[in-house]
Amino acid sequence: MTKHKLSAFGALIVSAILLAGCFKTGNQKEDLQKAGVKDFFEIEEGVYHGFDFPEPDNNKQITNVSMNGNLVAGGTAYITLTVPSDMARVIVGIKDQFGYCEAAPVRNTDGTCSVVLVVKQDIQLEAFTMQFAYVDFSGEVSQIYYVDVSMIQVGTGKLQVSVSFDNAKDIDLHLIEPNGTHIYYGNSTSSNGGQLDLDSNAGCNIDNINNENIYYEDDATVEAGTYKAYVVMYSNCDESVATNYVLTVRYNGRVLNTVTGTFPVGAPSTGSSLTDLEPTCTFVIGGKGMQGVGKAYAPKVLSPEKL
Repeated sequence: MTKHKLSAFGALIVSAILLAGCFKTGNQKEDLQKAGVKDFFEIEEGVYHGFDFPEPDNNKQITNVSMNGNLVAGGTAYITLTVPSDMARVIVGIKDQFGYCEAAPVRNTDGTCSVVLVVKQDIQLEAFTMQFAYVDFSGEVSQIYYVDVSMIQVGTGKLQVSVSFDNAKDIDLHLIEPNGTHIYYGNSTSSNGGQLDLDSNAGCNIDNINNENIYYEDDATVEAGTYKAYVVMYSNCDESVATNYVLTVRYNGRVLNTVTGTFPVGAPSTGSSLTDLEPTCTFVIGGKGMQGVGKAYAPKVLSPEKL
């Protein structure tokens, strides 16, 4: 299973705009300690608010929310929203849970918007319903859009590398340890204790889980040195649609890096070979801490007979 095009993702959230957009009235006081959404997830480059999810102000609607309906603890999800042009910010919460996250999503060239959901490692629920709304430039809130999601049980531990993708392809996760050991579907466990415990849509036998996960238990050996993670398109089960993904690295519970990318329409299947591919992400773990680099790149052009 092999990799293709990695697109840069990120937008600077202007805190003054977000803080001005709490759209709350009266004497309600923000409660940042109360249990709720903050214990489930955060939005990358977003802000958490300790208020109830706001009620709609008008009949405006989000047309569609596209995301992986299966989440893994400690993982991420790429969310694409189809919204009217007057959208200023998106708000994301969980039905019957306190609080919500707010962000200015990235505008895509096709007119949609995107945000990255970062999932906490210690979620206990098996399923819940997410809710989305948008705030227009006048500060009014749209109708609420609901998405049911399920939690898939995976290992977390000392080091966790996971990938989530937004439709059903045989996308594979590879990790190369500093000593050169290659963890992937063909070698799912390393002598250090690294384990691939979730392999989705293998051979295009579609399970729709659309996540893969490698983890090291707390008593495993996490070597110092440089790790290389790859997201690869082993088999493009439906070449008519593009596939967005998010790769996440956590070390000692902390998010070290997230990298987003896209396999475009028609992306070729490349099997398990990493030849001519640069890592989707490299990260370094050492005695004085850690650092990570997510590398955006264009893959080398394949010969015509491989297209």
